[in-house]
Amino acid sequence: MITLMKHTIAEYVGDMILCNNMQDRLYETMELESGDDIEYFDENWNEISREEYEELENNGKIVNEQPIDIYQYYIISGSGADFLQNFSNEIVYYDSELDIYVWGITHFGTSWDYVFTDIPVRKEN
Repeated sequence: MITLMKHTIAEYVGDMILCNNMQDRLYETMELESGDDIEYFDENWNEISREEYEELENNGKIVNEQPIDIYQYYIISGSGADFLQNFSNEIVYYDSELDIYVWGITHFGTSWDYVFTDIPVRKEN
C-alpha cells in the first residue's frame, strides 16, 4: 500500500548548518543557483515576473526592483540543493570558493522544522 505523506521542507533538505555570516560572501563568491532574490514591479508597484520586467525595461517603460529580505542562511548538502532546485522556488546559492550550497531563508517566524510543504512523497507501508 502506498500513502502520501505530509512532510516539512526541512525533512526533504536534510542536515543544515546555520551560517548567517555567509551574507558577507554574497555576490563575491556566491552565485544564485535557483529562486529569485529580487522582486520585480511595474511603474505602479504591482508585482510582475522577471520576464515581464525585462520586456517592459527593453521597451523603455519604468520598472522597479527591490531585493528580497533573507533572514537566515543555511549551508546545505548538494542533495538538499538539488531538491530545492527541482521542486521549489526557494533561493539557493553556490559558493564556488568553498564548494558549498547555501539556502537563503525568506520565511520569518516559524522554524522550517514546522513549515509543511505541498510536495507529495510516497511511502510504502
